[in-house]
Amino acid sequence: MKNIILLVFLIFAVKVYSVDYTHCQNSLRPPGISTNGFPFAITDDGTIRPHSTVNMAVNAQQRTTTITVPSAYEGYPDQTIIVRRNERGEISQFETSYSFRAPPTRSGLGTNNPWGMIGGVNPFVNGVGFGGPMVNSDSVVVTDVKMVNGKCFPYRSVAAMTTNNHTHRSFTYDVELCRDIRQFNQNASDATNRLSQLKSCYDEYIRESQRLIDAHKTRNNDLYNPPRNQEERIYGGIFEGEGGFSEGQPEGQTGWGQYGMGGFGMSVDTVVNNPMLNASQKIMMLGQACSWGYVAQMAADDSLFPRPQGLPVDASDTRAQPQ
Repeated sequence: MKNIILLVFLIFAVKVYSVDYTHCQNSLRPPGISTNGFPFAITDDGTIRPHSTVNMAVNAQQRTTTITVPSAYEGYPDQTIIVRRNERGEISQFETSYSFRAPPTRSGLGTNNPWGMIGGVNPFVNGVGFGGPMVNSDSVVVTDVKMVNGKCFPYRSVAAMTTNNHTHRSFTYDVELCRDIRQFNQNASDATNRLSQLKSCYDEYIRESQRLIDAHKTRNNDLYNPPRNQEERIYGGIFEGEGGFSEGQPEGQTGWGQYGMGGFGMSVDTVVNNPMLNASQKIMMLGQACSWGYVAQMAADDSLFPRPQGLPVDASDTRAQPQ
């Protein structure tokens, strides 16, 4: 019976035309894993085909597919991937999560000292009597997806890590911001472009840089200023039940697990909201973070950024014409 429900849902949910899912597939592929269908493959018609080592369950009513990926290491948590679809049956969101429960640790009086150190202090223990380095943690990464010109486009992603009683959220990537920075840098290096000429006027150049930052924040206002005190799921549940979150620690509180697009301790929001950086410095830092991996590949894909109808052609704009 379950297999029949699964088959009916897949037939109902997917689109009949072919879609290129390369970008979405790359965003879900673990580092070092080649195109072997792990943890699952998405066919041209949108069907999800799980790898033989993972488990899959479908909820037709909620339009979700849940894939459980067993951990390759004993004692470490399995990974859960939820694929959500919109009313048209198109993939609209990926949610990847895991929960880690650390083993109990003991230190201090009466314990042995296998490291042979003075005082019996473990160098990996956060202070005498505080506990070990491994703490209970819950991690979730939510990626928004849309279909553009026949391609599956994972255009922005946000992560949240909870350790003990602390939750840290970070904006991991915004492909449109990377696209804007890519175009900005191209224009700034073109001697015939107005932006390149503005570099000799510091204030004007900073203002042009700030326009990109402001556009990013306006476009993602639902993340920078999420609704408060609402019970509904907001962005995959990352903001759920966090009505007083704005009273917490601002950006710069890295904590455990803040691993953004630029490496440990850096995410889009920490750069964008940093009062110590001017707009030009922010563009430079974010541009470096945008220059690698599948995010850079998407930012360079002209077909993902079609020109709105009716706009005049600008030779400095590399966006593709509508198709």
